[in-house]
Amino acid sequence: MKRKIIGTVVALSFWLMMPLSASALTWVEDNRELIGADGVEVNGFLYDVRFVGGSCIEVFNSCRDFTFHTPFEAQLASQALLDQVLINDQGARQPYDVLPGLTHTGQPFNDLFMPLRILTPWMPVFDPYAVGVALNSSFEREDRVSDGRDLPHLNPFTDPWTWQRPTVWAVWSPAQPVPEPTTSLLFAIGIVGLMGARSRRQKR
Repeated sequence: MKRKIIGTVVALSFWLMMPLSASALTWVEDNRELIGADGVEVNGFLYDVRFVGGSCIEVFNSCRDFTFHTPFEAQLASQALLDQVLINDQGARQPYDVLPGLTHTGQPFNDLFMPLRILTPWMPVFDPYAVGVALNSSFEREDRVSDGRDLPHLNPFTDPWTWQRPTVWAVWSPAQPVPEPTTSLLFAIGIVGLMGARSRRQKR
């Protein structure tokens, strides 16, 4: 029994000390609406994202509290939304790509097939401020990312839904860290120790 316990601890040690792979992406839904995703990879880092309606002033702390600070980062984040969250086709297109109206915007969609713009702002310049845009359409050929130059005038005090086009903000934050291997290892050793103590009691 002692050798078996030692072997189990050694095996767990090797497994837990292996490099951790990136967390699997998780779609976050509420009442059948897509409200965001956890574990989105942007430029080698993992982020959580939520889709929030409202004005830039309301959503981003006076339109200044942004996660990304360059147009390159904002467009990478927008591309990640398309590739990993909205499309992520592994053999079949996601329902959120076929029906953009399933994505939360804070406003009702009259047409589930109407294209949706998801904005990732990066610079607090009010007139206009800069954004990366992920355009999600029912037609795959129309899915694209832009730098926002094709958008109407951006007013930080108004909800971009007033453009009469479904639009929502992407609010990004660093993903929750994965537990360190050392912590997991100590936990596993404790579990194995409890198993050994229980086995000894049963033999008595």
